[in-house]
Amino acid sequence: MSTDNNPPAATLAPDSHDTKRGHAAQNQKLANDISEAAQTIEKALGNAEIVTLLTPRGYDATELQAGLALQAAAQTAFNARQVSLGTIEQAKQARDTAAQKAHAEYADYRITVQAKYTDAATRKALGASGPMPADLQKFVTGATAAYEAAQEPPYAAALAKRSFTAARFTAAIADLNALLAADNAYKAAGGEAGADTGERDAAVAQLNAWMREFRKNAKLALKKSPAHLATLNL
Repeated sequence: MSTDNNPPAATLAPDSHDTKRGHAAQNQKLANDISEAAQTIEKALGNAEIVTLLTPRGYDATELQAGLALQAAAQTAFNARQVSLGTIEQAKQARDTAAQKAHAEYADYRITVQAKYTDAATRKALGASGPMPADLQKFVTGATAAYEAAQEPPYAAALAKRSFTAARFTAAIADLNALLAADNAYKAAGGEAGADTGERDAAVAQLNAWMREFRKNAKLALKKSPAHLATLNL
């Protein structure tokens, strides 16, 4: 029975489709709330009679403009987060592509070493025994060490005959470094997206608080004017 152990390349946890659907639904609700707030406030500002009726309850043109400013801030924060999500998705794709390339090359290398050397000590020295690390950092560290060891005598000449030349090892190590850089970029993008999420949530919370109070006061101020209530969708 063969003792070779070449599992598929370490995989990165896939995104949950349920989580994606949940986030998409949340985003859509927030987008709707922000849009509806703009429509309601703008309709109020555009109707002099409504402004007159709202003013005694503190919602004059100045206060309505303040509400519109909160809406604009929420919209800006929402847009910024959407951009961040696009950036993080691109960074994830770049990292995954780099990982697939590096893992495929290392798998080829391990098979080549295992075909050439059957003793456990040599395989271990050349990083071709046991499973490939699932952890990205450990994978890069282990593969780099293996490639460097393989370029030393007496292994270099033997492996060069099987296409693993010094130039190929140099390219493979460069791919590992590119994978690390791509992973760092992905993590940085995730951090930015997290910060943008916090800013969005804070801006939306301020807008929602303003709109909740406004709607309650507007219903009282306009209760004798069904047409005005309808204009504001109240």
